[in-house]
Amino acid sequence: MAYPTLDTHRLHLFQDADSIRARVASIGASLTVSHRETHPLVVGILGGAFVFLADLVRTFEFDCEVDFWRVASYGSSTRSSGRVHETMPMAANVVGRHIIVVEDIVDSGRTLGHVTNILAQRGAASVTVAALLNRIGSKIPVDHVGFWCNPDFVVGYGLDLGGRLRNLPALYYLSPVPEAS
Repeated sequence: MAYPTLDTHRLHLFQDADSIRARVASIGASLTVSHRETHPLVVGILGGAFVFLADLVRTFEFDCEVDFWRVASYGSSTRSSGRVHETMPMAANVVGRHIIVVEDIVDSGRTLGHVTNILAQRGAASVTVAALLNRIGSKIPVDHVGFWCNPDFVVGYGLDLGGRLRNLPALYYLSPVPEAS
């Protein structure tokens, strides 16, 4: 299979669709055991977590409510801006609720720290985090990790580069295309 390319980057397969599907099913089974009786609120952090969240909730063997929250620190860059911006608030009331936060990738932990702090301040009964990816060396606790990844930028399966490449069914590392001499 030829991997997609961009003008400025090449894509290198990190996790194929079958590996992702198996890992999502495993996380879903674990969450079913821990949350079967809690009727949790599942909060997807937009934009990158929407594919992971859609596949994950379909594995649950319990009823849940789903909401979305757009919080970002990347914009169109491959590096975090260092600031967390909330551009679309969550609609659901979290007071007394058991929350499952679904995140695409935990890098510096700023976004996830921001989200979990706000949920605690708003009175959530508990917060469980499921992240598709966690960077090796990340210091923030994540309850359910799909895959550990290196510091290279990752796209596909909902993760993007400036809004592009979210539709890829697998996960890819990006590497710059060498400039012609």
